Amino acid sequence: MHNLRSIWWMTRMNLFKWSRDLRILLILVLVGTLTHMHISGLISFVHNEHFTIHFALLPFWTESSYVKILFFLPIFILFADAPFIDNLQLFLIMRSNRRNWVSSQILYVMITSMSYVVCVAVFFGVFFIPHLEWGSDWGNVVNTLSKSNMGSQLGVLINFPRKIIDYFSPYQALFFSFILQSLVINLMGLIILLMNIWSSQRYLGLFIAASFLMLDVLIRSSGVLTWVSPVSWIRLTMININGELSHPNFYQIIFMLILLTIGLVYLIVKRIRRYEV
Repeated sequence: MHNLRSIWWMTRMNLFKWSRDLRILLILVLVGTLTHMHISGLISFVHNEHFTIHFALLPFWTESSYVKILFFLPIFILFADAPFIDNLQLFLIMRSNRRNWVSSQILYVMITSMSYVVCVAVFFGVFFIPHLEWGSDWGNVVNTLSKSNMGSQLGVLINFPRKIIDYFSPYQALFFSFILQSLVINLMGLIILLMNIWSSQRYLGLFIAASFLMLDVLIRSSGVLTWVSPVSWIRLTMININGELSHPNFYQIIFMLILLTIGLVYLIVKRIRRYEV
């Protein structure tokens, strides 16, 4: 119990640094700018015509590889300097042991990943205030975007695949997207953390994480290779729902993400004993 309290206390110390970390402000500005840039035409249309649009737009940004690359840039900025060594971290290591300290870093990566997904979801909704709807149906605007070329006419740069509309309710899509996006972003953060404590090459972790992002672009049309592309798993259209695809289903994806996360955590905890702070 003492170890758990110590881990949580050190995690909170990392989170408290956000209030004076200029990178967090940069990331908020970057996410807000990217979001507005990709849906500005739709924002103007909804406000000018006084339509309402469902707030559950989070599932759609992952459907375009180009958009996905842009939205992963803030994630790489967040985790680039893992394990986040500074004077405070040196103090925390001296007060605790290395295992507790690195456990707090792992927990911090997990919380940061979920926070980023929430941040993106909020930005996709906040620009449409007060024309948001919260019902159990997707509504006319999203339905029209999914079965017409209205999006391209408005200059909307994210896709609204019909498969998501047909197979998921807004809240189901939002829930599945939050889980998958949080787990995949966490996986990228743990890869960067592991590589940064494993190698003296500071950018090796970023390179490997970015390679997975590029892999998603290269295998977009291949069903079999999707099994080895974690970044592809955050697209709801890549989930095998009724056996019509050779892709993994939701439970297989969750199992693989949890298994990979456990493996990375084990390697990080094992490696930290030889890490020179």
